[in-house]
Amino acid sequence: MKWGLVAQVRDFGDKLTLVLKALSISRARLAVAAGVDKSLVGRWCAGTYAPAAHNLERITQTIAERLPHFTMHDWDRSIGDLAARLGVDVAQPATAGPDQLIIPIPPATGAATRARAADLEGFWRVIYSAGVNEMPDMFVQSYGMIRLEADGHLSCRAGIFDAFVEGSAILVNNQLFQIAINPARGTLSLALFNCAAEGKAQTMDGITLSCRDGLGGTPMASPCFSERVADLSGDMAADNRRFAALCTQHPVLPEGAVPPHIRDHLVRNAGRAAAAAGGDLLVMMPHLRSLARASTSDTAHPALRVVS
Repeated sequence: MKWGLVAQVRDFGDKLTLVLKALSISRARLAVAAGVDKSLVGRWCAGTYAPAAHNLERITQTIAERLPHFTMHDWDRSIGDLAARLGVDVAQPATAGPDQLIIPIPPATGAATRARAADLEGFWRVIYSAGVNEMPDMFVQSYGMIRLEADGHLSCRAGIFDAFVEGSAILVNNQLFQIAINPARGTLSLALFNCAAEGKAQTMDGITLSCRDGLGGTPMASPCFSERVADLSGDMAADNRRFAALCTQHPVLPEGAVPPHIRDHLVRNAGRAAAAAGGDLLVMMPHLRSLARASTSDTAHPALRVVS
């Protein structure tokens, strides 16, 4: 599995990524040419934001310096036509460079992931503790989108306001592994969720590992609970817009919004004292106590629905 060029349009972001890779134009170089911050170019490539008209004109002019006669009309091409214009084959992943992450996946694992992709695709809300010692009952939410891409890998995206991560997911033994990167900061985040053994996933729980901003990039692990909030529509542009809209919701949940059984599931003691009292020595999310559920219909489990 590679992060780089993919054989699928994700609106303007996919086209821009294709062009930059094919012409060996760095995001930093494009940012300078367009007179914008590099983080904004990252959002363009991620498909989070589309450039304004004046920025699109600057982007086009920069590309035309490398590819003669490239015009604004070229952005209206299909991904296949654009690839042909660039002289590349999007059916084959690009050779990995220093800005790409390669994760070798056993064929059986990839096949198992694709086989259950329909059970996992959708829009998800992730709930976890705010991690404030003096406010243990404060919880926050982020939103994610899981989608099977045309090249066969399961993509994952998550965000709060204008902070986004994007990456890939694989399913191993009923557990969903996610690895994602913040394109603006270049930081990685990891997540491991318990999934139901079969059926359409409605809820998952697990542990995330990331670097917390504002604390010097402090590594932090946090138990989390994830619930399906909607299915994909099949229209990628519409799904991307819906994902962006979900991410604008305020991350801090009001008091009492998280049911007691989920609150207690996410905030519990760990360490020697906890283990001596019959608890866990380490932060764990064992299957025996998991809240991961699935259904054979499109109806979620109302008893587990978080109220917002």
